[in-house]
Formats: sequence, structure tokens, C-alpha cells
Amino acid sequence: MSNSELSPQAQQLLRRLPIGIGVLIILGMVGLEFVGSTASGFGTAQIVGTTVGAVLILIGVLGDTFGRAYQGIAVLLLNTVLVLVLVEVGAMLLLNRISTTPANEAVQYNNPYYETQDWYPAYLEDLANGSSSYFPYLIWRQNPSSGTVINVDSNRNRVTVGADCTDDAYQVFVLGGSTVFGDGATDDLTIPSLLQSELNTNAPNQAICVTNFGVGAYVSTQDMILLLLQLESGNIPDAVIFYNGGNDILNGYFYQQPVVHWSYLDVVNRMQGVDESGNNPLANTSTFRLLQRLTQSEPPAVEINIGQSAEIPTNINLGADGDTLGAEIAQTYINMVNNVSALATVNDFDVYFFWQPLLAADEKPLSGYEVDLVDAMPEGYITVAQEAFMLIETEAQTNDALYYLGDVFASTDTALYYDPVHVTPIGNRIIVDSIWQSIGDALVADITAD
Repeated sequence: MSNSELSPQAQQLLRRLPIGIGVLIILGMVGLEFVGSTASGFGTAQIVGTTVGAVLILIGVLGDTFGRAYQGIAVLLLNTVLVLVLVEVGAMLLLNRISTTPANEAVQYNNPYYETQDWYPAYLEDLANGSSSYFPYLIWRQNPSSGTVINVDSNRNRVTVGADCTDDAYQVFVLGGSTVFGDGATDDLTIPSLLQSELNTNAPNQAICVTNFGVGAYVSTQDMILLLLQLESGNIPDAVIFYNGGNDILNGYFYQQPVVHWSYLDVVNRMQGVDESGNNPLANTSTFRLLQRLTQSEPPAVEINIGQSAEIPTNINLGADGDTLGAEIAQTYINMVNNVSALATVNDFDVYFFWQPLLAADEKPLSGYEVDLVDAMPEGYITVAQEAFMLIETEAQTNDALYYLGDVFASTDTALYYDPVHVTPIGNRIIVDSIWQSIGDALVADITAD
């Protein structure tokens, strides 16, 4: 029976029924936003439900003319979708074509030292192939990888050359950020590997295992948690060396608070259900990324998962006085030193803390482009760094476990930095010499006593 055979009352009821159902569905989807979802914004199910409700309302409003209207709209939508798909495919191909830059061209380190190193192209290739992924409590750690000069083992630690990790070996943990991991250095030229070489030379009859626990962008609190996880698993070292400072200052300055990890806002947004693209699903399309790239005045920075060159943000407006923030960062670190020292006493291992040099605040005579690096730094960042360094230097005078390396490059005129935080392997060698001068005798005495 067609609609024309129905009474006017029945036809009116049939038109009102889908309208009523559609309204109820839309109201239900809106209600979920307030009582059934912790995320911000409509989810996929809510969007689909709202669309269905809107279609039902449209059916009720149009009545018999809906079929004809639907056919016209369907043809129009189909053609539109076809055009969008073709545009997206073209954008994807074009984006891939302009993005395929060789690794050794995508990243360059601003220090002439690297131009003289035969291993540099292989290093850049390995660097580009590195990646990180989620790790409980620590948020991220680098993934295992096998390269020519950068190797990360199955435990997610960079390989320490010369380590003898047998069951009866003397265990040394070295914790820190990318400077410990070895940004800018081959496996054998990282701080842990150079320290391993010193230990092997000075205690040749003992198996010694130096483990490189360095992770790019880690702050000292993450290093403390990493150590705690090792202790909880029963992996108790004989000695632990912390090498920190740069990331604590950089992250503190960037987020204007003393205790915060890198990508803090990204993690907050994910936990609170906020899409990183601002709830804009189009941001993930090739067309959007291509348009964004073409409209940028400069090409986007290359994303490197491990060993990424440090960049200081220049658009930070310090809400608090820079001196105050620097003091808070330093005090947070001192609190960490005291807490880990207590852990060392309970678990019977030695622990040493080294506050690393930093271009914004150490005593190095600047050379060449190092002057340009400092000139490009925001004044607020320099203020925060210098205040933190001053307080750590003062604390190190009375805290036997804390060593200040802000003056380690004081007599070095050679350009060592290639960004505001990282130095070349020549700088690593100077750092290890200073560490050895501070604690070498104590380590050898403890090793030979065993």
C-alpha cells in the first residue's frame, strides 16, 4: 500500500515518526558527551549516531520527495569523494617525493669535527633509523636497533664497548639523557664506553660491566625511576653514576615548572582525551600536511627519535622570575640526589652525581659558532641556567656525592659544542677524564676489594 492510499493522519504520523526517532538519537548522543564520556569532544560513535539521527529527521521532513533528493545528493557526494580521494593520493605521492631526503642530508651537526670523521655518514644513517616507544612509568625508551656505529641491545640500552657483563662482574650503571646515550658519538666514544675503557685499564684482572642507561630527553627524575625499576627487579649494581642537568633546565624553562618531563603537554592531552591535532581529523591527511608544509616559511624539523639535536624555544614568556625557577630546578635535583643516596645506603651500592656542563652557563671560552649559539639563546633561558648552576656549584662544595662539572671546559678553547647541550667525542673524553679524576681511585679500590 502506497502513501497515497493512507489517510492524511497516517501519512502525518509516518512523517513524524522518523523525526521523533532522529531527535531522540541526537539528544542521546549529546547526552553521552556529559554523562557517558570522559573525552573532550564527540567520539566516532557519537558522530555516527548524530548523522543517523539527522538523516531520519530529513526523511521525515521531505516525505515522498526524499528518494529523489537522495539520488541527487548521492551522485554529488560520490563525485566529491572521488575527487578528494584523487587529491589525497596525489598529495601523498608528492609529499613522499619531497620528504625522501637522505639521512646524511636531513641532519647536520654544527661542528667542523664531524666533517673529518669517516664514521659520520654511517652515524647519521643509524641515527635516522633509531626509534622509541612507550615504557611503563618512564613514558618512553629507545627501541633495540643494530647499526654500523649506533647499537641498542635487547634491554633498550646502548651498547657499551669493552663491557664484560658476566655474572660475577662489577656492575656500574650510568644514567642520564642523550649526552649519556651518546648523541654525536659512535658506540666506543660515548661517556659510558670511555669510562669502561678507563676501568678496564686500571683494573685489568676484574670483569667490569658498565651499562649505558642513557635515554634521549630524560630528566633526572626519570633516571631515578629507571634506577628504582632496576632495583625492584633485583638488578642491584655496585656503583651508579648520574650525569644530569641539561634536560632538567631545558624542560623546566620550556614548561615553566621544575619537575616535568619532555612532551609533557602531549601526554596530558592524551590522558585527557584531547587530540594532538586539536580534535581536527583532517590534520592526519596527506593533503593537510602538504598544504601545511607548502605554507611554512621554513621546512619542518626532522624528527629524530634518539640523539635529536637540542633546540631552545624562543617564545617562552616566563610567568615567574627566572632566578626563582632556576633555584627550584636546582633544589629539585638536590632532593633527587638525597633520595637516591638513601636508596644506595639501603641497597648497598655507591652512587655519584655529576652536574653536566651546559653552553648557557658553564665557564668554557666560546669559540666560533659557539658564540652564535649563545647569542641565539633567549635571555630567560640563560638566566634560569645560570641560577641553577650557581646553586648546584654551592651545594657540591658540601655534598660529597655531588660533583659540579660547570668548569670542566674552562681551559679548552677548541669548539666542543654542536648545540646548546651536546658536545663532540673530544668533549666526552674531557668529561670522562674529570669524572675519573674525581672517583676513579674509589672505583678501583672497590673493584679490587671484591
